[in-house]
Amino acid sequence: FAVLSGVFLGVRSAVAALVLNGLTFFIFGYLAYFGQIEVSPLNSLNLVRAIVAGINFIFLNAVAAISMAILMKGLKITSQKEKKAIELIKGEREELIKAKKDLEEEIQSRIESEQKYRLLAENVNDVIWTMDMDLNYTYISPAIEKIQGWSIEETASLTIHDLLTPQSIEATLNRFAAHMEKGQKNGDYNISDRFELEMYCKDGTTIWAEILASSVLNGDGQPVGILGVTRDITERRKLETQLQQAQKMEAIGTLAGGVAHDLNNILSAQVSYPDLILMDLDEDSPLRKPLLTIKKSGKKAAAIVQDLLTLARRGVVATEVVNLNDVIEDYTKSPECE
Repeated sequence: FAVLSGVFLGVRSAVAALVLNGLTFFIFGYLAYFGQIEVSPLNSLNLVRAIVAGINFIFLNAVAAISMAILMKGLKITSQKEKKAIELIKGEREELIKAKKDLEEEIQSRIESEQKYRLLAENVNDVIWTMDMDLNYTYISPAIEKIQGWSIEETASLTIHDLLTPQSIEATLNRFAAHMEKGQKNGDYNISDRFELEMYCKDGTTIWAEILASSVLNGDGQPVGILGVTRDITERRKLETQLQQAQKMEAIGTLAGGVAHDLNNILSAQVSYPDLILMDLDEDSPLRKPLLTIKKSGKKAAAIVQDLLTLARRGVVATEVVNLNDVIEDYTKSPECE
C-alpha cells in the first residue's frame, strides 16, 4: 500500500501510508498482547520475533515506498524538464527556421540588388569607379574600354599615373589634400566635388573628362574611400570652343558692320562727286584722269565695304571671275604706282 501510494501519489502519501501501516501493526500487536484477538497456534510466534519482523517489514516498506516516491518524483521532474527542453528546442528551431528564411531573403535581395547595380554599372556610358584613401583603384566599370581603350583585365593594374596627365594628377592631389584638410577642421567628410581633367587613352591620345566624386564613409563618419563617375566631354569641349569662336566672329562681324556703314557714308561722296565734276570738264582736261582714278578707287573701297558687310552677315555674297592682268594694269596706272 505504501509503495503504491509513493508511486502514484508521491512522498507525502507514502509517508502517510507508512504511518498508517505502523499504527495498524501497533494496534494488532497491542490487541494480541492483551489477548483481545486470538492467534492460531500455527502463527503464534515469540513476541520479540514478531515485533522484530514487524519493524523490519515497516522499515523495508518505508525504504521501498520512499525510494519509489523519490524515483517517481525524479522521473516526473525529468519529464517536465524534458518537456520544457523539447518546447525550448522547438521554439529555437522555429526561430532558426525563421532566421534562416530571413537570411535567405536578405541574401536574395542583396543578390538582386547587386545584379541590378552591376547591370547599371556595366551598361552605363560613364565610367563608375571606386578608390581607397591611398588613391588606388578598387573598381572600374567596363565602360572604360569603350572610352579609353583598356580592357577589364587591364584595369586591375591601373593607377592614376596611367590614366591622368601630369597636370591632372597635380590638380587631383591638390583637391584631395584640400578636402581632407577641410574635413579635419569641421569634422565633416561628406564631400562631393565636380571638376574636369585631361586623361590618357590606351593608344596615348588624351580626352577631357568631367569627374563627379563623393567620399565613402564608415559608420563613424570617417572616410574609407571615394566613389566617382567619369564622363567623356571631349566633344562637348570642342563644341564649346566652336561656340566661343562663333561668338568672337559674331562680335567681329558686328564691329565690321558698323565700320562698313560708316565707310559707306564717306565713300558715297568719293564715288558720286567725281561724276559731277567730270560733267563740267572738257574731254582733254588734265584733271579727267585723276578724277577717274579717284572714282575707281572709291569703287574698290566700296567693294571692300561689301566684304565687311559679308563678314558681318549683312551683305549678299557675290562671286565673279577676276582677270589678274586687269588688276595689275589698274595698279600700274594708279597714283600709288606712279
